[in-house]
Amino acid sequence: WFFYYKKQCYISSISFFFCCFIKHAYISLMCYVRFLFLLYFICSFSIELIRIICFTFTAPLHSYSKWPTSILYTKAHSFD
Repeated sequence: WFFYYKKQCYISSISFFFCCFIKHAYISLMCYVRFLFLLYFICSFSIELIRIICFTFTAPLHSYSKWPTSILYTKAHSFD
């Protein structure tokens, strides 16, 4: 009886450990994926921001090539 109990306890502890480990691995994987998505979003947003700033400052050089440029170009040269 004692050995049976010990064996059951051992099996349950192993299964609990595996369950816990898998759960934690899944949670950490989800965190990692979210972090990657966040990183990708921040990178793409900053690249877009840099592009808009570049277009803003080089608006007279581009003649109606992109949307921010054309808007600013028309606003800047509407009083000519």
